[in-house]
Amino acid sequence: MSSLITFSENVKVFSSHIRVVITPEVVESSWASISSLGDQVVKCLKDVKHPSCLVDLTQLDFMGSSLVALIVRVWREVKSRNGRLVVVTSHPIVKETISLAGLDKIWDIQPTIELGSRALDLSETVVAEVEGREVVFERSGIGRYERLVWVSIVLTLVLILGISIFVMMQNPS
Repeated sequence: MSSLITFSENVKVFSSHIRVVITPEVVESSWASISSLGDQVVKCLKDVKHPSCLVDLTQLDFMGSSLVALIVRVWREVKSRNGRLVVVTSHPIVKETISLAGLDKIWDIQPTIELGSRALDLSETVVAEVEGREVVFERSGIGRYERLVWVSIVLTLVLILGISIFVMMQNPS
């Protein structure tokens, strides 16, 4: 009988999203371990009103039914909370497995972490490769609301300038 393996390093919680990294070790683990990983992810998702979840399958060249079941479980939880889920993979066999299950029609499948982050609109998150390892940085600074305010101010100033030039051209005195 195999012992239960925990994958706490495979679930990364950020202020903007939850990222689930499925590694070959997860693929090779027992159903109980995969189910435990699902419990952990669902627990994290329950803490967020409208969760964004990125499921990273980039390290896989194979995906079995237990992983499909895990992602379906995560997707159902995300969907029940009006959230968004993106699955990241570029491997043809993994993509075919998802497609054969018909899940490519309901999941957003992206080929890279960067495109997956964009699909979730994680504009405040930066994914970079540092010393051969992928690192996720969360930017502090101007947020979406502040950006919208600045764009509105600039557009208002451009409009005022345009009107002023128009009025000056009408009265050339």
